[in-house]
Amino acid sequence: MEKQKFELGPIDFISDMGITLWPVQKFIIKLLHGIELCEGNEIEIMDYPISNYIKFSEPDLLNYLCSNKMCNINYDKYEELRKEGKKFTEALFLLGCRSGKSALANLIMLYRIAQLYYIGLPADDFNSILEVIFSQNICQSSDTLHNITYLSQQSKYLSYPAVEQKIKLWLKSCSSKTAIRGRLCHTAILDDASEYKAERVEEIYYGARPAMAPFAISSVPVDLRHLFMTITSLNKNSIAEESNFIYTMFLNSFDNSDTLMLRLPSWFVNPNLSFDSLQEINIADPVAFKAEFESQFILNSENKFV
Repeated sequence: MEKQKFELGPIDFISDMGITLWPVQKFIIKLLHGIELCEGNEIEIMDYPISNYIKFSEPDLLNYLCSNKMCNINYDKYEELRKEGKKFTEALFLLGCRSGKSALANLIMLYRIAQLYYIGLPADDFNSILEVIFSQNICQSSDTLHNITYLSQQSKYLSYPAVEQKIKLWLKSCSSKTAIRGRLCHTAILDDASEYKAERVEEIYYGARPAMAPFAISSVPVDLRHLFMTITSLNKNSIAEESNFIYTMFLNSFDNSDTLMLRLPSWFVNPNLSFDSLQEINIADPVAFKAEFESQFILNSENKFV
């Protein structure tokens, strides 16, 4: 494939495929990639359980999220890191059901492949680079392959699998025994991680760290630094205990400037959810609603939340 000049940021790259992101999806991608937030961009969010709507500028939304422990960074700190040119190398996105999580994971992965392909790496030592998406099971991995292949065909910048042979995209079930330890991994995304066994999440996380270490060296362009991303909804098994590795990741994010953490209810991300539909789901199973739609960890057996 003949290479073309590649100067698109992630928002324009996705738009070029004919895809329209929801405002908060766009906000998430901006944060992950260190893009300047705009005062003039107003985002309207339902104030559930009240049927009113609140408008935020992007900086105000970030501060609101931080003050409510829904993000681990405020606007001033974000600006400081952005102006320093720092990039997040870990991301934990706890997003309510129907937030378009898998679509976000696929789009972020395709953009990172495009960056790797067009920007290139400074040495020939980086051969057979892995980009990995872990899914809940083989069926979901098959769906991911179908979706990511379709999406890549919408872009004039990618025609997967017609990227250079040194970039290999793996789509793995979380139960797969094939490890990335000992390989060279640029991006690893855990999709729907709350459905994995807790020890498997921890195993993948610590197995990926040495595989990603070569991308932390100073000769690697900052835009090509490694990324370990966990994107998931919570569920009634998402206990606020050390045995739940996702909860441990959540707590650790508040003391780690390399990590971007977002914990967003469904209605923050998906503007198409109606008040009535949320009420119906909440009334049917309030405990599941707290976990799955509000992104709350269960604190104890009394069904209190944090």
